[in-house]
Amino acid sequence: MAQYLGIGRGARANGAPPDGTLLRLPGDVDLAAFESEERRRLEAAIAQLSPDARRELIALIWLVQRPLLSFEAALRRTRRIPPAAQPGYLMGIRLERYIAEGLRKLGFGGA
Repeated sequence: MAQYLGIGRGARANGAPPDGTLLRLPGDVDLAAFESEERRRLEAAIAQLSPDARRELIALIWLVQRPLLSFEAALRRTRRIPPAAQPGYLMGIRLERYIAEGLRKLGFGGA
């Protein structure tokens, strides 16, 4: 997302405007990436999960992001995210980075 906004490390090297503007013009951004078929399928799959299942998925992600946090503690903390906000929260995370590692931490999957 930071690359799309032209902010963060390497922003100028990636074509951020030299005038200090943080946002890129719509013509400079590949908006199709935000409206891809893959994204729509993922969004639909997340929306079909129950609020409890989405909470478990968020807890699994937090288990990887916060190594000192237990799954049970992470699951308790997910109550702070209202069910209506859960799909948007999950869509903003690169799930593929966390699911396999989280499952390994819980003792599922190969070594």
